[in-house]
Amino acid sequence: MELKVDSVFVEYEFRPVLRGVHLICKTGEIIGLLGLNGSGKSTLLKVIQRSLIPDASFVKVDDDVILSQSQSHKYITYLPQESFLPRQEKLKTVLALQLNTEEYISLSKRDNIAKLLNQRCGSLSGGESRFIEILMVLNSPAPFVLLDEPFNGLAPIYKDEVKELIRLKSQSKGIIITDHDYRNVLDISTKEILLFDGISIHLKDKKELYKYGYIPKPLDQL
Repeated sequence: MELKVDSVFVEYEFRPVLRGVHLICKTGEIIGLLGLNGSGKSTLLKVIQRSLIPDASFVKVDDDVILSQSQSHKYITYLPQESFLPRQEKLKTVLALQLNTEEYISLSKRDNIAKLLNQRCGSLSGGESRFIEILMVLNSPAPFVLLDEPFNGLAPIYKDEVKELIRLKSQSKGIIITDHDYRNVLDISTKEILLFDGISIHLKDKKELYKYGYIPKPLDQL
């Protein structure tokens, strides 16, 4: 399957943020979406997921043009920066509602999840909540996944596990990931796109990140 995003124009208070941004993500790919603070990474993910509809944008999955957020749910699952777990509900209730039976059983057997099942989501640590949200999103049936800052707040042991899970799920899904921890993104991405001055630069080589001022030194010196 193929997710196509084209002609994305977004401005805030008459300041252009995205100017004709475009990308294509196919199942089997992990696209690392990179850019400095304020470059529009989170904005672009919201446009793709259709929680933000700007003056101009085009989003399509195969032959199906995506016009609304409700329509996007069939194809796209989105991990926002903010936690979405309902604080008053027990974790086992949330997982049972969000996952199918097979996925629920599989996750509930994990040692690091089983011990948390009877806790209310509001009592989980930030890292635990984030890890569970990532598992829920990656185990959704949607063929495309958008991950906004998934590594933020995760313990190193969770980061490695998440990277392996993203690689595994990318065998059948298309994944777009953005994170300030660019090293983890570059570890797993199969393609890289840099948002620079409002446009999308499709990198041919990771070394170009230094050329455009995204990293302070060439990669081999970091």
